[in-house]
Amino acid sequence: MRKGPVMKIVMIEDDPMEVARFIDYFETLEDMELVAAVDGATAGMAAVEANAPDAVILDLELNEGNGVQLLPKLKALPLNPYVIVTTWTSDPVTIRGVRANGSGHVMPKSLPGYDTEGPKMVASFLRELWPFFQRGPVEQKEAADRVLDPELRLRRKIGEALGRIGIAPGTLSQRYLANSIYMAATSGSGIVDLDNEIYPVLVERFHVTKASIEKAMRTRIESAWTHTDVETLQREFTQYVNPAKGKPEVKEFIGYYANKFRERLD
Repeated sequence: MRKGPVMKIVMIEDDPMEVARFIDYFETLEDMELVAAVDGATAGMAAVEANAPDAVILDLELNEGNGVQLLPKLKALPLNPYVIVTTWTSDPVTIRGVRANGSGHVMPKSLPGYDTEGPKMVASFLRELWPFFQRGPVEQKEAADRVLDPELRLRRKIGEALGRIGIAPGTLSQRYLANSIYMAATSGSGIVDLDNEIYPVLVERFHVTKASIEKAMRTRIESAWTHTDVETLQREFTQYVNPAKGKPEVKEFIGYYANKFRERLD
């Protein structure tokens, strides 16, 4: 159980091994939360807009776009997150450009110990500066409301609801569930049509099979009902769950949250 303010962080990094290291480490922290991890500039901008983080961990070389071009766009947001750049480059011109474009700090990945302690080093640095860029709850909400359009605000709320039952950002299964809930909540039909409306979109968007999407979501729901405490599940998911199954089916789970957020849109 986290106590006190929690620093929300988005990571924009194209190396999956690096992302995995940071996810594993940040899951052990009480004062920081890695709310999203993406590998491209466009996805990075969307993740920042959707999650309204306090800080961004930004790599310069990305699968799409690059960190140098993304920096001024991030700093132009009303939210104005603190940005720490991690990079292998030591080129002085590049470093000067990064700093001029709005990076709060540049941490070389070539630093001694970074290969084994990189996540800890980044977290420690951010923790030291947290008092200087930390926003209060009201200020955070006002900044987030200015930067988020209605769609992104709804997506953020869905992500927060999933996070409360242990389905945290950073995995494909979470993205499948969050996207499914969003589509069902905003569907004009008011029903959860997995086969005709939701699965075809996910298959095209993520380039995977319907079977793999369904299995990933089913497994993630089962994991939440296995590892999240009963009191939290009963508080967050008030719909009846068949005790013989011990967890909601995929369609039941998506339908519950879709109805919950559809009511907020009406």
